[in-house]
Amino acid sequence: MKFTDSPVIELSVHDTRLSFQQDNGSMHVGTSVWPCSLVLVKFAERWSPLTYAAAENPYAALLNFAGRRGIELGAGCGVSAMGLYALGLRDVVVTDIAPVMPALRHNLKRNKPALKKALKTAQLYWGNEEQTNSLKPPFDFVVATDVVYLEETVAPLIGAMERLVADDGVVLLGYQLRSPEAHEMFWEMCRGVFEVEKIPHEHLHPDYAYEEADVYVYAKSCGLISYTLFRAKGNHLSQRARKRHIFVLSFESGLAATLCRARDEHLSQKARNRTISVWSYRLVKKRWSNWYNEDVLVLPTELGFIVRSRLSWLEI
Repeated sequence: MKFTDSPVIELSVHDTRLSFQQDNGSMHVGTSVWPCSLVLVKFAERWSPLTYAAAENPYAALLNFAGRRGIELGAGCGVSAMGLYALGLRDVVVTDIAPVMPALRHNLKRNKPALKKALKTAQLYWGNEEQTNSLKPPFDFVVATDVVYLEETVAPLIGAMERLVADDGVVLLGYQLRSPEAHEMFWEMCRGVFEVEKIPHEHLHPDYAYEEADVYVYAKSCGLISYTLFRAKGNHLSQRARKRHIFVLSFESGLAATLCRARDEHLSQKARNRTISVWSYRLVKKRWSNWYNEDVLVLPTELGFIVRSRLSWLEI
């Protein structure tokens, strides 16, 4: 694995020599180059039609970047975006949060002579729909590497991926397990939103087959995750539900939802509009899983919790 902690990382992609300046002493993880980005780019280079023209190339269609739009989420130093641009991806937007933008812009400027172009940048907080819409989706390729490490960012990340990628587009994800809790939440929440294919490890570039890093390809499922509402009998909740202070899910749009606690027999408009998040993810998941012999998933969002079950209704 050709990855070191040195300040400058050199990366050859097809006939382009890229160079990335790190700041490993920064308070922000985005100012370092992480192995997953190198693994993803070198996988793409290995099987790109530009470098592997054989008829039996299993990834020829997937990695044909010519004339396609792309965006990188949580780009950091911009390794993936610049690497895929060198392989033919066009109209590329490179995004990250405000504190990382100086390092990102520095590296884009550093590599402008090699790429013969300065790629577009944009500040993007994944949960900010106004910023997402300003990027003018959809994109043929959404790229992200080493972005799953905090529970609180999982729901906004998946929401951004879903909003940005075209119905016939793909998400290329370089992945390494960083947090067991974020890992569990991420994969549970992806189920139903994306069809996922893991690239076999032997298909990674042999010089960049970091044993803990994987590459995944995501394509949209037929529809969004199907979330369920607790069934109220008319405008009433059952006595059993009220005694347990059942949460009621009010679906709004996309991954946004509001949870209200039912303290009365009727759900008032005020209650419907109230946003609460009084239990932790693990406590709620454990408690609800005990109530039902069913894999109940409870996901925290900026607005509260989202509840998902395989049942069309949860019987109260």
